[in-house]
Amino acid sequence: MSQAHKALAALRSRFIQGLAQRLVRIEELFDQYTAGDDLSLAVLRRETHSLVGAAGIHQLTALADAAARLNRSLAQVESMKESENALDCLRLAVAHPEMLPAPPLSVSDTPTQRLLIVGQGIDELQSLRTLLESAGHEVQVFSSQSEFAAAITSIPAPALLIFGLQAAGNPLAGLAYLPKIREQWPTTRIVTASANDLLATRLAAYQAGIDLFVAKPFNPLSLLPALERLLAENLPPDPQMLLCVGGTPSDHFRQLFPGLACESAVDGIFRAISQQRPAAILIASSLEQPGALPRSALTRLLATHPSSADIPLFWLCASDDSTLEIAAHAAGACDLLSETMSAERVGHRQAYQARQLQDSHNASRRQQHALYELTQQQLALEHHAVISVADISGTIIETSDSHAAMRGLPLEQLLGSHLVEPRNGHAAPELPPEALAQARQGKLWRHEVPLIRPNGEIIWVEISLIPCLNADGHVTRFLVARTDVSRRVQSELALAEARQNEMHTAATIQQTLLLPPLAPCPAKVALASRFTASRGVAGDFHELIEHSDECFDVLLGDVMGKGVPAALVGAAVKLELARSLAELGRRTPGILPEPAAVISALDARLTPRLIELECFVTLSYLRCDRQHGQLTSVGCGHPEILVLANGECTSLPNLNLPLGIMPGKGHQQSQHPLPAGAAIVLYSDGLSEASNAEGEQFGEHRLRQTLLDVYADTLDAECLAAGLMARIREHCGGPGEDDQTLVVLRLPHERSKHLAFVRDLESMIALRAALAEQANLWQLSDELGDRLNLAVTEVFANIVRHGTGDPAYPWIAVSLLLAEDCVEVSISDHGQAFLPPETVSAPEPDSMAESGYGLYLIHCLCQRVNFYTSQRFNACRLSLIR
Repeated sequence: MSQAHKALAALRSRFIQGLAQRLVRIEELFDQYTAGDDLSLAVLRRETHSLVGAAGIHQLTALADAAARLNRSLAQVESMKESENALDCLRLAVAHPEMLPAPPLSVSDTPTQRLLIVGQGIDELQSLRTLLESAGHEVQVFSSQSEFAAAITSIPAPALLIFGLQAAGNPLAGLAYLPKIREQWPTTRIVTASANDLLATRLAAYQAGIDLFVAKPFNPLSLLPALERLLAENLPPDPQMLLCVGGTPSDHFRQLFPGLACESAVDGIFRAISQQRPAAILIASSLEQPGALPRSALTRLLATHPSSADIPLFWLCASDDSTLEIAAHAAGACDLLSETMSAERVGHRQAYQARQLQDSHNASRRQQHALYELTQQQLALEHHAVISVADISGTIIETSDSHAAMRGLPLEQLLGSHLVEPRNGHAAPELPPEALAQARQGKLWRHEVPLIRPNGEIIWVEISLIPCLNADGHVTRFLVARTDVSRRVQSELALAEARQNEMHTAATIQQTLLLPPLAPCPAKVALASRFTASRGVAGDFHELIEHSDECFDVLLGDVMGKGVPAALVGAAVKLELARSLAELGRRTPGILPEPAAVISALDARLTPRLIELECFVTLSYLRCDRQHGQLTSVGCGHPEILVLANGECTSLPNLNLPLGIMPGKGHQQSQHPLPAGAAIVLYSDGLSEASNAEGEQFGEHRLRQTLLDVYADTLDAECLAAGLMARIREHCGGPGEDDQTLVVLRLPHERSKHLAFVRDLESMIALRAALAEQANLWQLSDELGDRLNLAVTEVFANIVRHGTGDPAYPWIAVSLLLAEDCVEVSISDHGQAFLPPETVSAPEPDSMAESGYGLYLIHCLCQRVNFYTSQRFNACRLSLIR
């Protein structure tokens, strides 16, 4: 046995041993494809296509036929039932392979020629290589078409190239490489190999300029002689030759055209055209043979093929039939020649066709000029954009050096890389998966994306993914246009950063100068405020105006709109309010103007200018007069002020239009008794209209119920405000999309006391004095008074020493309540969350620092100790039994 026999036998044995594993892989891909994974279809086509070629070379005919059947059903997207039947046949062929004897191989005596094979299946490539090397040829193999395309400029031209049409699961994707091959190697004979032995596949291959189409599965006994004939043909050129194709011409035509060359096989037609360019091609009428191309199909093929497109085509017929003449012209033939024509008439027709051909050449030159202009336009476009071509799978099959320069990668690495999927050894994906999905629907996709170069540099590229459609409207490939927009994007980012810095500065100014937190305890009333801007700077605003130790006003408003313009209007409202109060005070010295008069004066100042700005302002104005025990409110289109007392939530009426709607209209106010121990809530609609991900608003009813729930369990205004904001944030899953402003008042009564102290240790002297005074007023025992004083001051000291503190809230609030059986104390502070240990045990004195007894001491002094934290707010609640 020769070395070639041994090598091929070893490959066959290894191939058969791996069939079971290969079948499992095909079944897995088939299951994925039937489950709706379209990407697996390309891989499945490639697997079956490779199996057809390898099985044919190894003479496994049943296996090759079964694999070819499955491949055809996948390529033609036939019914799923047909594909399933084909898969069953493949399973049977793998289980019972019927092998023919290995073909007799012998080393050829012909001179060695250099051949190239480009394919995808490793088994097929190795077997075909062994087969060709046994015939004495030098063979080079490329398993990847993209790898071959990248190397074509650096390797010498071979005598013959065997090129697979299948690429990335597409039966015709390999055709895209043929123009470049023809341009680089004009004398190389090109043989295409495909398991899709369909007329459309053959036509497309010959139109692309191949010399020979070989259908898989290969038959080694016929493949080698066919290749040898193709390599040996070297006919002398004859520019005056007439070529008759498709059949044998009659004696009449032989006399008219002496020296007529005849060729009946399609493969031979294009070999003859490439070797001896004929002056005309005559298509015989006896073409209708079993397995042959129809005459009209052959005519269309010759009329569009690059090597014969400008050669006159004639139909040879027995009679001058008008129906055949119409069919000839429809197929692309110049004219019809019949046996009834005289030689003179045939000559006239040839002369006429010569003139027609000259006109065709002139039109061709005009087309070439237009093509030149188009090329120049493309070059101009290349200065502004980088163009690549990707096949239907998203794999880059053509690109340019400018693309490589843009990415900072070698050209070889970009060729064969995928647009949206990472591949080992290739460039990182450029586009998100949705880009390719949209383009496959025939839609343009365009976005700006950041790309990272190998050196870590980030560039911004505007990428357009443009689908290319065939005559049927199906997407066949994609154009990828890229423009480097890094400078513009960097400028935009710098501008956005500058605007962000300006917005941050504006927000800081608003929160520290224009809208600082309100004083915590005006007229001995506990007051808490919350302010959140949806865009850093808000159109909400609030203000506290203290007239005396027993009387103060609270203003809360909302400007239509958001951002800096709304914030400026809000600042203007507060400024004009101060001017209105000052002017009214000068008119009636010593008499405090009524809230309705204040708002009317404010409206007279602002409404004409607000109308010019096409803006309006809603607001609530509340006066708390403890000396006369009275609440006075003015509502102007704002959410109603809520009053929580005796387990109920009532509202103060809203009787006026917003400012900026109608000038010169007087305002009404409403008066109510001041309920001891009640909580009063002013808020903006950003709280009630806060929505969750499903669009459900928090709502007025839920807001009131939440206030009642939290009010029943809190002592001071800070805890009530914190509890409400926490519930709203929980409902939204985060901060709301609108500005949110809240002011809460907690009125005292004879059994409660609200205090506030600056957050420093010096305030502890005033705190101890206030606690002692209150203990004496409530007639607490000395023992309880001492425990109260020590516990509260210990908590206060721990906050000062260990808390972070929020500079915007520089005080600590303390609220006291004398219950039937105990004294309740709430100490609240704004700062970083404090989470105490769950249990506190007695520490060892030897191991403790000076302040180590704090928590343990507090728990010893009080019967109950509870901690609460939410959104940079902490509260400690103590209960001391009387």
